[in-house]
Amino acid sequence: MASLTSRNFDDPIKTIIPWATTHFTETIIRKAKETFKDNYWGFLMLGGMSGGGMGLFVDPGIYEEAKRTLLTILQETKNEMEESLPFAMNPVVYNFSINTQGTIAYLLNDSAALMPKKYYALLVPQLARLDSANIPDSRKIEIDLFSQKTAQHDEAFPILRSIIGNVFQYSNKAEITEKLQQDKEAERIKKENGFDPIQHEQIRTDLRKGRIGLNRNRLPLETIIEDVSPSDITFSNVLNDNNLVGSKAIQDTSVAMLCLAAGVGSRWTKGAGVIKAINPFIPMNERHRSFLEIHLAKSKKTSDMFHASIPYIIATSYLTHAPIENELLRTKNYHTNSSLYLSSGKSIGQRFIPTERDLRFLWEEMLQEKLDENKQ
Repeated sequence: MASLTSRNFDDPIKTIIPWATTHFTETIIRKAKETFKDNYWGFLMLGGMSGGGMGLFVDPGIYEEAKRTLLTILQETKNEMEESLPFAMNPVVYNFSINTQGTIAYLLNDSAALMPKKYYALLVPQLARLDSANIPDSRKIEIDLFSQKTAQHDEAFPILRSIIGNVFQYSNKAEITEKLQQDKEAERIKKENGFDPIQHEQIRTDLRKGRIGLNRNRLPLETIIEDVSPSDITFSNVLNDNNLVGSKAIQDTSVAMLCLAAGVGSRWTKGAGVIKAINPFIPMNERHRSFLEIHLAKSKKTSDMFHASIPYIIATSYLTHAPIENELLRTKNYHTNSSLYLSSGKSIGQRFIPTERDLRFLWEEMLQEKLDENKQ
């Protein structure tokens, strides 16, 4: 059965639906095979897509050991890839057992018919704000039964403390410390990445006084917009290098490649906050490849063709520099031996809260799109 489920996944499923697997899934399978060797029996996709649920068959003799080892493999792989692939949660290994009873329920009567303790810790502060005459008698009886039960089991003090905490909410020491750390981290990022506080305040002042904003983000009425003319376009199929100017420039290292890789999240990653340049989004030659790996391979092919070394520059931001650097070190520049350089951007701004004036303009002046019923 294990070999059949593996064949089903490798052949029909991945052939019909290539996106049913990801770099994470394939890496887990490869590492499990290398670790368990002959004790690895097969793989099973348990529904969903792309690692949402998977099963591995192993020799029952190593069952307990395999569970511990597999959890380590899952967590280590997730740590390697969390900058390039979106993860909704930390990987887990489930312990399943057969439920011979099916779905069951218990009927609670009289004083036993009470909700959990945390429920009353939230409910009592709400009731305390009401006039006693407006509280139903059934609710009063319920609270009385609950207070009797907690008194009998020495649970009154923790419940009281929880209730008081919900009535008098305050920022605890941990929250204050976390806020201070966040502010300190934000200042560090600004300082290291060229934040200009004077320019920031100038933009804020201009925004508040209406010198800039959505209502001013318009072309003048007298602006003339014309179609692109044929003379403005150069078609790539008519380009040539008959005079060998391009070939000589490559051989003389007079040209370089510049890759803009400062962005986080894209259509490739379905908007997830991961580095799109190193997101392994497409399977090619039995392995998932990233945008950066593909373009480095293309640059290497051209370099080999002209027996030259084309400098490859990757422009990054503070969000992408360290993850891209770590990925290139881990993969040894994707084994391309390219002349590779990272250029970290040193210009950063801070977002403003929109003004009420701009929000009103957005709603009242701009066209309101009417979506179809489902999207609406």
